[in-house]
Amino acid sequence: SAGGGAVKVSMQADGTVLEVHIDPDAVQRDDIAMLEDLVAAAFRDGLRRCGNAQAAAMSRVDTFSPVEDGG
Repeated sequence: SAGGGAVKVSMQADGTVLEVHIDPDAVQRDDIAMLEDLVAAAFRDGLRRCGNAQAAAMSRVDTFSPVEDGG
């Protein structure tokens, strides 16, 4: 999310966008550039969170992976 929750992007862990929500109070006709910045920031935040979730999941998988003996 961005702008204190004014723009929210829901994503799956693989980065697939499920939903975009824009608070109508965040939209001002004379400042579309700010809204565009908020949408971009929300996407970046979502992608960062996806990356963190993937890294956490992989660390759990690595913990349970068998270790092969070199000999």
